[in-house]
Amino acid sequence: MRKKCEAILQRYEVAGLLTVKIESWATTQSVNAKRGRTAAGKKVEKRVVEDRRYEVAGVSVDESTVAERAKRLGLRVAKRVTNCTAKELTVEQIIAAYYGEWRVEHVLRRFKGRTLSIAP
Repeated sequence: MRKKCEAILQRYEVAGLLTVKIESWATTQSVNAKRGRTAAGKKVEKRVVEDRRYEVAGVSVDESTVAERAKRLGLRVAKRVTNCTAKELTVEQIIAAYYGEWRVEHVLRRFKGRTLSIAP
């Protein structure tokens, strides 16, 4: 289960930001070795079945790493959208420029692979 949790954290790129605590426990039970009921007077064969359970007991957030990544992410978004730094623009201006970026991508997609046809 620990490997699965690490894979999920890696996939969503939050591996250094979160710490997952996993608890496990096992219960054992004695059951008949064969199916059905045994005949009267016969010796009952038993086997032990172990049931192992896992649980995510808690998730903790590393606040200092989150703050550092958020600071870097703000600079990355500002540089991707405009040629300005994050200090020159407000958050609202960065978000507005980011949401308007799809129009540019849509126009550039038309130039990628298809020839432009001109109709009379």
